[in-house]
Amino acid sequence: PISDFESDALVGKLKNYIDKNWKQRSRINHYSKTSEFFKWCAKTCSPKKISKNPLEDRETIKAPKAKRNVCTVEQAERILAEAWKTDKEEGMLAYWVITLFLGTRPQSEMQWLTWDDVYLNDPDDSFLHVRESKTGEERRVEITAQAYEWLMICNRQLPIFKRGLDRSGKEIPSFAWYNKNRRDILNKAGILNE
Repeated sequence: PISDFESDALVGKLKNYIDKNWKQRSRINHYSKTSEFFKWCAKTCSPKKISKNPLEDRETIKAPKAKRNVCTVEQAERILAEAWKTDKEEGMLAYWVITLFLGTRPQSEMQWLTWDDVYLNDPDDSFLHVRESKTGEERRVEITAQAYEWLMICNRQLPIFKRGLDRSGKEIPSFAWYNKNRRDILNKAGILNE
């Protein structure tokens, strides 16, 4: 039960697991997200699953305060509905599906992702290959059955993240396209104000 994590023994086990199995950058992210989850359990769940965030105010853990909120299920549904409406023209549905369901970084990993990196073999054996990230590492991301179904209806004639040309003629990600369409979809879904 989540409430068991209020005991020092289980918090210690969690801390040891994170320290042992995660690299430095991932460790900070993992502490942050775990702390965010416990905070959510303490404040939002009804009935309460836990009385306090066990990772809060523990100097040995040094969990950074979360800077962003995770979108709710309802917000994700509204985003996907708006992206689906414009997918034939803008092709941004795949971007949202991969970002929301598979946890890729919205800019650093998504900006170079192409349909050639997405392997839709069948619902039980599909993945995408992330080639570019902040760390420069490549990684394989398993595609869940839910994400697979969404990706099957995406417009695969358009790129996942549009490209443009810089002054020298070199192909680069189009952040003008990204910023405009992302903002439009979030505005129409009513997310930016929230």
